[in-house]
Amino acid sequence: MSALKDLGFEQGPPPEFGSTPELWVHERFQGAISLGFRVRAQLHQEQSPYQQIAVYDTFLHGRMLALDGVIMLTERDEFIYHELLVHVPMFTLAQARRALVIGGGDGGAVRELCKHPGLEEITLVEIDQRVVEVSKQHLPALAAGFSDPRVKLVFMDGAQFVKESPAGAYDLIVVDSTDPIGPGKVLFSREFYRDAARALKPGGALSAQTESPLYHPEVIRGIYSNLAAAFNNPFMFWGVIPTYLGGLYTFAYASASRHPLRDFQPRGLAGMDLKYYNEQLHPAGFALPRIALDCLPEGLPQKK
Repeated sequence: MSALKDLGFEQGPPPEFGSTPELWVHERFQGAISLGFRVRAQLHQEQSPYQQIAVYDTFLHGRMLALDGVIMLTERDEFIYHELLVHVPMFTLAQARRALVIGGGDGGAVRELCKHPGLEEITLVEIDQRVVEVSKQHLPALAAGFSDPRVKLVFMDGAQFVKESPAGAYDLIVVDSTDPIGPGKVLFSREFYRDAARALKPGGALSAQTESPLYHPEVIRGIYSNLAAAFNNPFMFWGVIPTYLGGLYTFAYASASRHPLRDFQPRGLAGMDLKYYNEQLHPAGFALPRIALDCLPEGLPQKK
């Protein structure tokens, strides 16, 4: 047992829990499963004009952001999600200058984009200004990129912003959205993807989170059908994010002309301050587990 203790495996609660009453935050899914985190304290809670915003201090995962009771991120593993969402498309683009982030008010995607010196302008469009302000206060490591002079903040509906954007305005559009329910549902629609395709330069790309193949296969099939109606090259890639139900999580890469493997150019990647994404992981992410491949509609490149 002593060897197991050395590795961090020990029966009973760690000593630091002491006699403090247990406080847990749970995300529940379809009344059947629950993912729980033990917390020291609730650091913040409010009802903004759009949603409930809460921040917790957890024992093992650092600070946690939840919106309407759904866990958005924890400090322990948020870098996996944000590095994949941003760097996978960025390292396939030739001389990207302008990037647009839809959602992502916590700042994680902006932080990763700021690591690319070639970007001249990074625009974040977030409908809820309070998410940005709360993140600045309670999640400063994520929100650090907001102080970069290249970053511009716009507070309005992201789908409307994209619809009103000039054609060919951006090299990259990152859709860092909540799940496709409620106000976030429009960001997974065929109309939105067509507007995004128009707002991208001919050699540009879009990336987006596309849910868990374990729990959302039909949702994923619908998302990629909509992407295929707007982009010539819609691809799925994946990563493992313990904070999200199922762990296995998927992302979309979509472009009119760029290819996520043939156009992969990792110049500068080795010297970048990253924790998860690397040159070897890039092609591996597009090698899909069967359970993920089965979620894709017929006719997509990875199904041929």
